[in-house]
Amino acid sequence: MLIPSIWVRPRGNNQEAGCFMSDLTIFLYHGVSDAESPGIENFSGKHIHIDTFRDQISTAKRIGIPLSMEEVRYHVCERRPFPPRAFAVTFDDGFENNHAVAAPVLDDFDVPAMFYFSTGFVESDRMFWVDEIEDCINRSEINEIDLSSADSRLPNSFPLQSDDDRIHATIKIKGVCKEAIAADKERILAALKLETAVTPSVDAAANYRKISWAQTQELDSHPLFEIGGHSHDHNILSRLSVEGMHKDVDRCMSLLEKNLGRTITHFSYPEGRHTDYNEQVISHLKHWGIVCCPSAEDGRNDEQSDLFHLRRTMVGFMGTAFPWTV
Repeated sequence: MLIPSIWVRPRGNNQEAGCFMSDLTIFLYHGVSDAESPGIENFSGKHIHIDTFRDQISTAKRIGIPLSMEEVRYHVCERRPFPPRAFAVTFDDGFENNHAVAAPVLDDFDVPAMFYFSTGFVESDRMFWVDEIEDCINRSEINEIDLSSADSRLPNSFPLQSDDDRIHATIKIKGVCKEAIAADKERILAALKLETAVTPSVDAAANYRKISWAQTQELDSHPLFEIGGHSHDHNILSRLSVEGMHKDVDRCMSLLEKNLGRTITHFSYPEGRHTDYNEQVISHLKHWGIVCCPSAEDGRNDEQSDLFHLRRTMVGFMGTAFPWTV
């Protein structure tokens, strides 16, 4: 097999890396922000501040070896050990700040990245349900809400008198919705909007804005970057019917290939826990020619890893520390 030179070219100053095992860390980001967050928006740290991101990428480049996800695929397929402190950068979902804020930093440090986008949100005002919950709670002028009629797992009183109250309510409601079937989740969201008297909006915070197709095409044309699929509607694929899962994946892949004018070979699972995908999902992705689909389970990888069960570290989210010293 002929290997393009970029697949084996070290991009980092690896003077400090020799004492580390030959494994791979895949960093999982969602957004990088240079905007102020109103209220509790982004309390989870889903959108890393640009200065923090720059420090992390600088550190990783200084002591590690950056790889593209295509290089990752090569190492695993060939059972070729990863360089010490190898790392890959990935983004999920499709926020506008991936293009406006994150990409220029990555370009400055010559670090490749894979961007996995949910096509139903590209160039739209749709919001991910987790952001809808956050936005409703954040902007509500109501001091207390009751969602018990929507789901028995939710208490009959959520005080919203302080930021701590609002964060607690957001975490609790998100947790219940994450375990709920789609119909139950939609019922909770509808009740939340009524109780809080808030209509969620991407205009409420800069971090909610979604990427456009023109920006997606610009990223994909950059030699350091590549676009992969992340479903169409960001539903948990293992909870859909087989027909529904096929329809979602098919729509995602068709839209990406139509708008980018090429075959898509990379994907990541929405939510990404081991319960959020199964062999039926993997089989259908392979039917589309997908060669690699990482999870969101935490951990490192080696050349023996399965390309459809790769682990990633969700940097910054709910206090998850960057694994290397900055």
